[in-house]
Amino acid sequence: SLEAARALAGDAARAFVIGGGELYRAALVHAAELVLTEIERDFEGDARFPDFDRSVFREQSREPHRAAPPNDFDYAFVTYRRIAG
Repeated sequence: SLEAARALAGDAARAFVIGGGELYRAALVHAAELVLTEIERDFEGDARFPDFDRSVFREQSREPHRAAPPNDFDYAFVTYRRIAG
């Protein structure tokens, strides 16, 4: 469970949630930082990062990339930080 994982993490400076969709949704309210790969293409599948309130996070960095052939899509590694308040 998320609660058990948080207890195991203790006072670690950083802990990562790596899915799936329901776990992302549950952990999002606790997140101080989001480290995401944003893909500029739709893919089939049932696991997605949930929509989040972008008004409570500020983009801190963005590293754009283009996938190597034969893939034809752009993506970016993006870090968001929760706005204090």
